Amino acid sequence: MVRRLSRSLVLKVLRRLISFVRRNLYTIRFYLRITRASEVARRYAVSNTFDITLTLLGAVLFSYVAGAGERPEILLGLGIGAAVGSGLSGMVSTLITEWAERSRRVAELEHVLLTKLRKTAIERAEKFAAVYSAVLSGFCPFAAALLITIPFILTIYGIVPSTYAIVISISIALAMLYVVGALLGKYTGRRPLTYGLYTLLAGLLVLALTRFIS
Repeated sequence: MVRRLSRSLVLKVLRRLISFVRRNLYTIRFYLRITRASEVARRYAVSNTFDITLTLLGAVLFSYVAGAGERPEILLGLGIGAAVGSGLSGMVSTLITEWAERSRRVAELEHVLLTKLRKTAIERAEKFAAVYSAVLSGFCPFAAALLITIPFILTIYGIVPSTYAIVISISIALAMLYVVGALLGKYTGRRPLTYGLYTLLAGLLVLALTRFIS
């Protein structure tokens, strides 16, 4: 009964969200264009995803060396905790930072134009940009952390042996580091391959240091 109610509630929220986006698609595009929020959101998302992936990479290897490899539920709990923590941290910190920054921009415009911009399209666009950046900044590291923990779910259900799960998890993390670096290089107009190798080397360095320390 509770499961059915929870599922119906989630579906209801998703339908309303999709409906809202469809109704306001033009307005959303307009807000993103005049505030250039996509660029800011991408930087936050890439930076936070890189941080949590690198952190979780070292944590998974250290936990395995410490003896948690035979208890995949511990590694799964570690990944879920990291996903929730990084997601909330990224979202809240970005929202606070961007909200303050966007509010300052509106105040500066008001000073230049000698008029109040409260409840205007400019103020609504800046507030939307702050929320948009916060959501993307929280969702990307949350999804990255969950993706790294998928092998441990398979181990709990007996699909993948625990040793293979560690290898797959580390491989996913390294692949994600490369992709994050390549995207960063693409967005900054640099060579994606080079930046991807830089972030991949950072991951390999974390593995080497973690193995040495443990």
